[in-house]
Amino acid sequence: MIGRAVKAGVPFKWVAGDEAYGGNLGLREWLEAEEIPYVLAVACKAMIQTKAGAKRADELAGLAPAGAWQRLNCADGSKGPRLYDWALVATDSDQHWLLARRSLQPGEKGDLELAFYRCHSPRPVTLAELAAVAGALGGGGLLRRGEERGRPGPLPGPPLPRLVPARHPGHARARVPRRRRARRPPRPGAPATAGTCPCQRKH
Repeated sequence: MIGRAVKAGVPFKWVAGDEAYGGNLGLREWLEAEEIPYVLAVACKAMIQTKAGAKRADELAGLAPAGAWQRLNCADGSKGPRLYDWALVATDSDQHWLLARRSLQPGEKGDLELAFYRCHSPRPVTLAELAAVAGALGGGGLLRRGEERGRPGPLPGPPLPRLVPARHPGHARARVPRRRRARRPPRPGAPATAGTCPCQRKH
């Protein structure tokens, strides 16, 4: 789908996805070869390569100093700004980072809940920019199931119409025929004109 969008010249800056995509090595390598920036969610146990060796995402985020965390609004939700604490942790490459998101209020288990994202960009980026992209997975018009628990989830709706503008010639809806509802045959003894009251049928 992304390859077709690139070939069709669809303008976009980032690819964002949940853990199913963040754990897909082939997808990440293809995006990097195409120099396409991405922000992909990963599980806490995902192994992240660093200059000191591979570390779990939650372990690596735990090494971030207190000053590395910044409170940012990643998107505006129905109840106002969606504020989280964010930290960007270096990895083994100057084009790869681990983005960590921390809730402001304790969750069901009494702990501050964390979410993690693999990030790649061939150009310099800011923490605020990456947080905004990650926020698109859980708000700002693209809601995900289970977001209130800090867990990445699948985006609603068909994927291609979200990526391709509605008026673009490659838009999927232009190629999908509309289904017409089949008309049911009238029941025996049913009035010939639907929607008229009994008194009108007598005259």
